[in-house]
Amino acid sequence: MLLRLILLTASFSLIGGCMVDHDCGGGGMCGGGKAPSGARGASDDGPRACNSDSDCAADELCDPSTAQCRSATPCEDESACESGFNCDPARALCLPAADPTCGELPSEVGCLARADCRPVYAGIECSCGPDCTCQGGEPGCLCQSFEFFRCADASP
Repeated sequence: MLLRLILLTASFSLIGGCMVDHDCGGGGMCGGGKAPSGARGASDDGPRACNSDSDCAADELCDPSTAQCRSATPCEDESACESGFNCDPARALCLPAADPTCGELPSEVGCLARADCRPVYAGIECSCGPDCTCQGGEPGCLCQSFEFFRCADASP
């Protein structure tokens, strides 16, 4: 029995395996893989504590709910950011926002209450004559009424 255990250990070591994770060294895992990103290892202390974004790496932000740095979502515009985050063009990252963007406002009342937003309306029962189609707002297009469609940035 002891001979089998010695042979098994020797053959496992010869093919590059390890018996436990600490045998691999350098934060590696048994089987030749590396520790997952963000996992604690010999060369990784895990997430850093922070009080503000300046305490984190350039592609990270300080999560105030955990007081730890975490990866930020890269962005070119607001469409890349989830609700509650705005695209910071200077850093090209989605950062937490105190206020929703205009496009995130669901109501006309909320949109009209913000100076940086403008409501967009959609025409109802629109026509411009025979053999003509219109959406509303085009020259010659007449609509019976208009309804709030979405909220947009007030800047051009």
